[in-house]
Amino acid sequence: MQPSEVAFIGIAGTSLGTILGAIITYFFSLRLTRKSNLMAAGAKLRAAFAPIIAEYNFRIKKGDFYLGDGGFFKDALIDQTTAIEEYRWFVPPERQKAYQQAWEEYHWNHGGIYFTDYLVGENREKLFKERINAILKFTEQ
Repeated sequence: MQPSEVAFIGIAGTSLGTILGAIITYFFSLRLTRKSNLMAAGAKLRAAFAPIIAEYNFRIKKGDFYLGDGGFFKDALIDQTTAIEEYRWFVPPERQKAYQQAWEEYHWNHGGIYFTDYLVGENREKLFKERINAILKFTEQ
């Protein structure tokens, strides 16, 4: 084998290794970025529901559970809607319908009045927790 052939093989191997290393690094960085964005959006989704969970639990434990017209639910709705829409990009296409259904069941009942299921009735606390958990389970990917 000629010295020029040996040099060519060395240069080709080095170049191939460099290109392969760059491709692997690129794909790992894409994956890491997606995972980081997913975690941030999941944290934002959970944070959007944290105040309403805290207030609801406080009122239940206090025993003086007068909810009035549920205004505190409506006050939290804009932040929750924003977080729901931001997180939607991370929900796989095959789970989009279930995600939307969980969201609608949380904030809209069949009678067209927001949050009434949590204001009255024996199972209001159970329904509240089930419906929020149905949304937040999507962050456990």
